[in-house]
Formats: sequence, structure tokens, C-alpha cells
Amino acid sequence: MAPLSQLAPGPLAAQLAIYLGYVHYGLLGATLVGVAFEKAACAENQKE
Repeated sequence: MAPLSQLAPGPLAAQLAIYLGYVHYGLLGATLVGVAFEKAACAENQKE
């Protein structure tokens, strides 16, 4: 889910990923997707 939503620009990608996680797996899914999405963003920032 997250890689597909990362094709969208900016905050829309995070919102879409979290929403899809919520729809499929509830609050836990939304939380896990949000954490994974932010972790990927932080890792990308550290490479710069």
C-alpha cells in the first residue's frame, strides 16, 4: 500500500497510505502504515 501511495505528491501520499491502512486493518493498520511511511521519509532525509 505505502509504495503505491508514494506516487502521489506531498502530504497526499501519507494521507492516502494511512487511510488505506485504516480501511483494511483499522486503527492498528493506520498506525503501522503511518510509522512505516515516516520512517522511510526520515531514512531518505538522512541520505542527503
